Amino acid sequence: FDAAVFLNSFHHVPVDVMDAALIEVARVVTPGAKIIIVEPLAAGTFFAALRPIEDETEIRAAAQAAIARAVSAGRLQEASRHDIIRRDAFPTIEPFLQRVIDADEDRRPVIVAKRTEIEAAFTAAAERDGNGAYKLEQPIRAFILRKGQDSP
Repeated sequence: FDAAVFLNSFHHVPVDVMDAALIEVARVVTPGAKIIIVEPLAAGTFFAALRPIEDETEIRAAAQAAIARAVSAGRLQEASRHDIIRRDAFPTIEPFLQRVIDADEDRRPVIVAKRTEIEAAFTAAAERDGNGAYKLEQPIRAFILRKGQDSP
């Protein structure tokens, strides 16, 4: 392949195969190919609002650690790293909840069961803009990587 992309998905790879997944992606790309990994960090107001629904603190940290191990082992080379902030505005909590359900339908029963706690977290995390919309921010780290010298 001439490129590989993990867009907000690497943290969904089971922790016990994250290292193997990065070894495999390095194996299947051509020399000089870009490997782009874009991952949300366990920080920010969006994460704080999501946390009562699904706390991804450990899995997001595991994804960052796996990337760091691949680079330090020479399997991948870091060409660049970019920390960005995704900003979202929601007129009410409903579009926020729909977004997290659209990402994972298994979250729906959790939202029903913990609605009061989720609403409190959402309201506490969000800032209001001049139109009354709830603003949330999600820090994201984007890696531009290349196949390393120690990759097959």
